[in-house]
Amino acid sequence: MHRLLGLDKVWFYLHNYITKEADMKKLGVILILLLFFSVPAQAWERTYGGSYVEVGLSVQQTSDGGYIIAGGTYSFGNPGGDVYLIKTDASGDTIWTRTYGGSDWEVGRSVQETSDGGYIIAGQRGLIIDTLADVYLIKTDASGDTIWTRTYGGSKQDGGYSVQQTSDGGYIIAGWTASFSYPYVDVYLIKTDASGDTIWTRTYGGNDADGSNSVCETSDGGYIIAGYTRSFGADEADVYLIKTDADGNSAGIEEDKETKSAPGLLLEVRSPSEGELDLSYFMPGSGLARVELYDAAGKRVGVIEDGERQAGWHHITHPLSLPCGVYFVQLSATLEEGYKLSRSNITQKIILLGN
Repeated sequence: MHRLLGLDKVWFYLHNYITKEADMKKLGVILILLLFFSVPAQAWERTYGGSYVEVGLSVQQTSDGGYIIAGGTYSFGNPGGDVYLIKTDASGDTIWTRTYGGSDWEVGRSVQETSDGGYIIAGQRGLIIDTLADVYLIKTDASGDTIWTRTYGGSKQDGGYSVQQTSDGGYIIAGWTASFSYPYVDVYLIKTDASGDTIWTRTYGGNDADGSNSVCETSDGGYIIAGYTRSFGADEADVYLIKTDADGNSAGIEEDKETKSAPGLLLEVRSPSEGELDLSYFMPGSGLARVELYDAAGKRVGVIEDGERQAGWHHITHPLSLPCGVYFVQLSATLEEGYKLSRSNITQKIILLGN
């Protein structure tokens, strides 16, 4: 397609210059104008795929001036769906393609060229016959050959939607999780080392569906996450922006914060002594209970209890080997109320003293 305004100008100059003065210099100007205004407005477009369904979900220009594309394919590899990686030159012509996956389904949602000239791909892999899905991370060399793969998640649905190599050579992955926030969906942040082994994970969200689509390391060594929230903001879904520190902490834990949805939730923590934490909590109904320990900066330093619990009182003694200081014990409960599930939490401050 040509620029219409450009062609109109060419015809105007052509008519006036030729009829008024046969000047070769002016004719040269006309030819230059014709060449200039005839440049296509669109450089090129390409399609890639086979006889079934393919989709591209992420693209980045590579250091050689070409492009790397990640998505999914049903035409190549496993017919149940595989990650699809395409490397092109600067004109979009294919240099090579790769598929990754197993016997079920996989898809790539984010790709980035890494400092060694290879690629890191984040996405999702799951079972065709079940709703189980995990975050899927693939590291390749410069030719797209697999160096290693990793999966992250729990017993329900989890997905990776964005990945970036971090300044320490590791990776930061953002997505969503239902495994660690059931019955809700939370933003899921995973920090790994250079081999893809987990350093820490974090979840963010409230009593509804929240997720993330993009993550970036910031100049202060922390992370900025963009996504959506139905737990906070106005009606329906809103943009959700989360700023964290280098350990993925978004804010400190508020002391004695209890939601109104389960007023019967109780937590009693006795003064720690002789390296042991002694606490009791009351569940007003049956459900999931999780007891976590945080330091004064809001960093989680331990999980004391996590699992299904019946209504009533529960007692825990837990060994401690932490430095002196201020800590917070947080009880989170997911309770069944009629036909609905609600999540509540309560927090209590403790002080660890030296012997």
